[in-house]
Amino acid sequence: QNVQQVIGAIDNWERARTRRPLYLLGIVGPILLLLLMMLFSARSISVAKEGALQRIQQRSLDSNQFAAKFAAKTLESEIDILFRLVASETRRDELAGLLLKVTEQARPQLEQLADGKPHPQAFKELIALDARQELEDYLRRRLQEMRAQEGDGSGAALFNSIFITDAQGTNLGITFADPNDQTESSPVGRNFAYRSYFNGQRSDSPQNLDRSQVQPTRGTRLSSSFRSTSTGKWKIGVSVPIWEEHEYADDLVQPPEDVIPIGVLVLTMNLGDFELLSEASDPN
Repeated sequence: QNVQQVIGAIDNWERARTRRPLYLLGIVGPILLLLLMMLFSARSISVAKEGALQRIQQRSLDSNQFAAKFAAKTLESEIDILFRLVASETRRDELAGLLLKVTEQARPQLEQLADGKPHPQAFKELIALDARQELEDYLRRRLQEMRAQEGDGSGAALFNSIFITDAQGTNLGITFADPNDQTESSPVGRNFAYRSYFNGQRSDSPQNLDRSQVQPTRGTRLSSSFRSTSTGKWKIGVSVPIWEEHEYADDLVQPPEDVIPIGVLVLTMNLGDFELLSEASDPN
């Protein structure tokens, strides 16, 4: 209506234009601040979560290490009992006498079987040998007596079988704690010089190794795990050399290098039969 109103309208427009950045800041500023807070919060949560996870993992590792050390001590105790048990068996005069009797009477057959190749006639003659049957009967009696000690802390309940080889690694006799493990595919007559329980190595050698280059273990040994040729189960064995002179039966006594054991006595255990492992696998 007049100039004064025009001037007032222009002033209002200028004030509104001046205040526009403040309006934008009032809207955009909080949004930016909220985004920054969300970013820093997410970062803080991630750092805190990672730190907590590391602490949990460390505590879990410490707990597992303690459990592993306890399990190792327990297994060590069980195996030590078995070491002493099977070592005491090799000091029996009857065992060494029967072994020498078999190896003397079956010398031609054992020389053929020592190469690890099939010799049907030599195998049949060895199986039918009265002295070998007598040796196997002895092992069966000793196994029954040791099994009778089950539960008295001697560790006798653990083992699955006991067998004996000659100085070349040929199995001369075996008996099982569980009659169901006695199968038609008996290892008797087969040569196992490649097994770690015979030669004392850390692991089994190839089956085609030169038997003449292998000697029986000269001390009590815990074998590497192996799959039984009779039962198909995974086992480990505690093996002890059998000496003609009992003074060498002590691992602390070092026999001369030219004195070779006359055989090896092996006590085997199914891997799942250790008391600790059995308790760990018990669903109850």
